[in-house]
Amino acid sequence: MSLCFEAAAEGGTLRLALPCGAGDAVAAALALAEHEALIVALEGWLQQPLDPRPAPAAGAGEPLLWARSGVLRLGFPWALLAAAPPALAAPMLPVEWPELSFEIDVAGFDTAPRPADAGAGVLLLPPAFEPAWRVLLHAGTLALVAEAEWRGPGEELALFGPPQTGLAQRAAWRVQLDARLQRSLPELLGWVAPAAPPRPDGAARLVGPDGAARAGNIAPALGGAGLWMAA
Repeated sequence: MSLCFEAAAEGGTLRLALPCGAGDAVAAALALAEHEALIVALEGWLQQPLDPRPAPAAGAGEPLLWARSGVLRLGFPWALLAAAPPALAAPMLPVEWPELSFEIDVAGFDTAPRPADAGAGVLLLPPAFEPAWRVLLHAGTLALVAEAEWRGPGEELALFGPPQTGLAQRAAWRVQLDARLQRSLPELLGWVAPAAPPRPDGAARLVGPDGAARAGNIAPALGGAGLWMAA
């Protein structure tokens, strides 16, 4: 059971959750008062006052990105984080920021790109024939999407900017890399220098609307690239 509070802010509502319940409003206020220094630090970072008020344990609305400060959990709407100041002080806040994991879609198709009973062969990937191969990254639980450039197996995967919410729907059929992009929140938002860009290999799979996948390997094909699949 948890004790929850909400604080309205520009960009969304911040949620705070303590791991214990409280019998009444006075007990709730005393429990939250133990974390006053953190709330003051958050106000200084966000440059706006916060007035946490008791809230239901089961929050509704958009997905939240959860961070931790000791026993206190902090739920941030992505819009609040994205609109926050550059936050040079944010890495020094007593907050453990999470690491996000993104699936990488390198091509998408609205209809089945090959027959269900097709054997071994190659599926050409149209984006690979463009001067810059743009790929989409998805963090499903947060409904976040990012765009990146990739020039094929062994090449750097370079993000164009921070992730955004609700910019694109995933194609019914997609070619998805086996590798994922792992980045901490401070790296994604530019608060700290990012790690070296990953260099995914060609291991990938064709994923259908039902989640069934056909494994393969991305390799050069006809001046672009294709997913080569065995029988």
